Amino acid sequence: MSSHTLLILLGLYTLIWAAKAGTTSPQSLFGGSKPNQVCPLNGLTHLLPSRDHHPWTHVPRCFQPAITSSRGRSPDNEAYCIYTDSTFRSESGITFITKPAIASYLAEKSVINPKIRSQVDQERLSEADHAARDAAAQTWPAYEALARPGRGFGLFANRTISEGEVIIVDFPHFILLHEVYRHLSEEQRQEAQWTALLSLPPSTQRELRNLAKSRDGDEIDAVMGTNSVGQVYGREGGALRHVGLPPLFARVNHACRPNAGYRLNDTTFELEIFALREIQSGEELTFNYLGEQVSRTHEERQKTFHNRWNFHCSCNLCSASADELHTSDERRLEIERTKRALERSAGYADRIRQHAVRILELYDKEGLVQPRARFYEIAAYASNQIGDVESAKRYGKLAVKAWGIVAGRKSVEVQMMRELVEDPERHASYGHAGGGG
Repeated sequence: MSSHTLLILLGLYTLIWAAKAGTTSPQSLFGGSKPNQVCPLNGLTHLLPSRDHHPWTHVPRCFQPAITSSRGRSPDNEAYCIYTDSTFRSESGITFITKPAIASYLAEKSVINPKIRSQVDQERLSEADHAARDAAAQTWPAYEALARPGRGFGLFANRTISEGEVIIVDFPHFILLHEVYRHLSEEQRQEAQWTALLSLPPSTQRELRNLAKSRDGDEIDAVMGTNSVGQVYGREGGALRHVGLPPLFARVNHACRPNAGYRLNDTTFELEIFALREIQSGEELTFNYLGEQVSRTHEERQKTFHNRWNFHCSCNLCSASADELHTSDERRLEIERTKRALERSAGYADRIRQHAVRILELYDKEGLVQPRARFYEIAAYASNQIGDVESAKRYGKLAVKAWGIVAGRKSVEVQMMRELVEDPERHASYGHAGGGG
């Protein structure tokens, strides 16, 4: 069965908490050892010889991993450094705590590179007429922030939002390599976090510090633990997991049957929030904080929400009757069992299709939209492998639509499915059913 790398991250990652009790001020963190003043940029100094930290606007500051018996050094003993571009997004700024190799990649391949930033700006100008027509056809923005009695603020649709429509484009201004939590001491990490935050423009600092905090302790730890989203940056084969703080994204609340998803562009750092289905005016925009971990029962989900984010979920599903919750739990557990059965069926296309179709049925009954694209794709490939061209086309078209919503109409996933739909019999998967075909 064909496989390929997914280009989007589904769901939110949570942080490993190490915050001490009480409140830590940024001033108290700078009494320890000073970090190195300049980090190597892996040969990128040729971009602007007169400034060895170009294209970053601040001199990078580095922290050598702590050495303890339980943690040890990072796998390659590479330092973790702070890289800031205060000119990003009309001088709202962006800062990374990451490895020099990742910073080098970003300085070469993302809008941190002035040449790429100029190219992206030109592409946007060429699309300006289309955007103007779209804006004239509908109210923008499509949401407003409203208070929820006893539950803080949320974002609510102020008009009907179409399935697949991009609702919000946000940007993470503070990004942290996740392994920093394992390899820097708490004191080092908090010093690095405050140094990075204070390198941003004051208005961005205030915006990030004003985000919700679900627990006590260090202020940045609390903000990150409550609001951060998982992201991956780096070259293919060497990309590493990071967590970022997009401030508007952080205002979107959780639901176990969400109506919105998100995707990250690691070149522009744009985080697009899109509608998984049609959203009615007055309806709150929601994500699933647990991503694709749909097999958890209601009780297990509530424990996770309490332990990680310190809230009790009262979404429509979690507020349902005991009988409805039991039925939902049974469906979610069956989804997980069927996924495992599908994995054990490698090489048997007929069984793979059977399991994929059952998973799709369960997702539909459970009201879960985002994970369907992958299983439409699996069903399309499996159908083509056993020579069922009509089913391959049918599931392929459904996959094109679903991937267009989740990954974007120009995504690799959409292109691959269109190739299958256009001529199944000439596709590489045709007639390769394996032992069970």
